[in-house]
Amino acid sequence: MTATTPETTVETLPYKNPDLPASERIADLLSRMTLEEKVGQMMQLDARGGDLDELIVNKHVGSILHTSPEDLPRAVETVNTKTRLGIPLVIGDDCIHGYSFWPGATIFPSQLGMA
Repeated sequence: MTATTPETTVETLPYKNPDLPASERIADLLSRMTLEEKVGQMMQLDARGGDLDELIVNKHVGSILHTSPEDLPRAVETVNTKTRLGIPLVIGDDCIHGYSFWPGATIFPSQLGMA
């Protein structure tokens, strides 16, 4: 067990307890977050630069956009091992034309282009 304090383990933190009501878990998590972490959770930043530690650990982003498929496991590991609260990331991509940011991708016409 990973202890956050001598009397509280990660498994017993209220915000990580699925048996508690969502409102109680949310209130607990928000009470533990710094202002910087709260602001970071509202950001979605482009991860194509590859510096996931900067985005996840230092900027506390809640969401990353356009990360390569190869970097996804590293992003999850970074959240789980290097962040204070372990809040999962929202991972997004703008794929209306296909997964077109990466070499070899197929690009399809958008719905608007076909109208």
